[in-house]
Amino acid sequence: MIKDVTEMKKEFNITGVCVPEINYMVDISDKITGIEEMVDKGYCFVISKPRQYGKTTILNELSKKLNSRYVVLFVSFEAVSNKIFENEENFSLGILKLLTDNLRMTPQKDVYEILSRHQEGVKDFDGLSITISEFIDEIKKEVVLIIDEIDKNGNNGVFLKFLSLLRRKYLSKQMGKDITFKSVILAGVYDIKNLSTTIKEEEEEIRFNSPFNIAMDFDIDISFSDKDIETMLSQYVNEEKLTLNVEEMSRKLYEITSGYPYLVSKMAYIMDKKLQKKWDIEGLQEAIDIIISEKNPLFDYIIGIIERNSEIRNILKEIFVDGGIENFTPYVYEKAIIHGILVERDGKLVIHNKIFEGIIFNFLMDRERAQSE
Repeated sequence: MIKDVTEMKKEFNITGVCVPEINYMVDISDKITGIEEMVDKGYCFVISKPRQYGKTTILNELSKKLNSRYVVLFVSFEAVSNKIFENEENFSLGILKLLTDNLRMTPQKDVYEILSRHQEGVKDFDGLSITISEFIDEIKKEVVLIIDEIDKNGNNGVFLKFLSLLRRKYLSKQMGKDITFKSVILAGVYDIKNLSTTIKEEEEEIRFNSPFNIAMDFDIDISFSDKDIETMLSQYVNEEKLTLNVEEMSRKLYEITSGYPYLVSKMAYIMDKKLQKKWDIEGLQEAIDIIISEKNPLFDYIIGIIERNSEIRNILKEIFVDGGIENFTPYVYEKAIIHGILVERDGKLVIHNKIFEGIIFNFLMDRERAQSE
């Protein structure tokens, strides 16, 4: 017998998407409402944030909200084969299959059948464009397209040409000359500008002309404030029947993590599980020590970037000496900022949070020690 999720004991989640029914979660309803308003206005935008920053959880909860008013096509490139990005035909057929498979898992069986029928015979972007228009016209509903993990592909050139197609259709729709998506939401570590710099030099038209300059700025902060963290800990304390100064502990967690979503959940998970609910100052320090001493995919990824980039290593050394960099130009430090290693705070460029500080400091010291031996 399969256990109902409502009967399962909640836990802090440190892997994959957070689900409110089974995970202790920050209340992200205000963030979702802000994004929903952008969709209602018909905006296209890119959520460009570092790894494990809660993007997929945000998109998952957003799609649930939007489903009552729109047909939502939500796909991810995370586990997609590079073959789909080899050429227009592969991409056109591949993206339609992804979208159709997405609809198969929803109650909208009629919409699923319509899209399944329309995808037959598509061989290029012209055919894909026609299919999108005919599908939306037939279902007589507004459609929102969400693509997660946009930078997890082997050929950005093909994907950027697809974005050019979406841009052309969006502009034509505004002039009453085409039918297309109500809103397009893209999410990944890189924004479109950074994706453009990675494609082949011979495709200069795409390299130097933004294929998605219809995108509105995304200014909604999806990191966690101390007040956000309070909402998660309050739920935890109530369900676990604990006595805890939630306000103070939330503030401490924020000071340590600077609101980096994964690190907030990771600290809470360690204090709850590994330290047997040791919610005090000593427990906080023990949790920090555990995190800094362990290996995990996020830390390996960050260390890998630092290892391969001497400029970032030099910047980090300067920050450790001077406490931050003032009067900086974001373009110079762009890669470290994109990956969440560095952040602007109070007019200075600093390491994002205290946990990253500890991990990076240990790595740099070990690296210098190894080179001197």
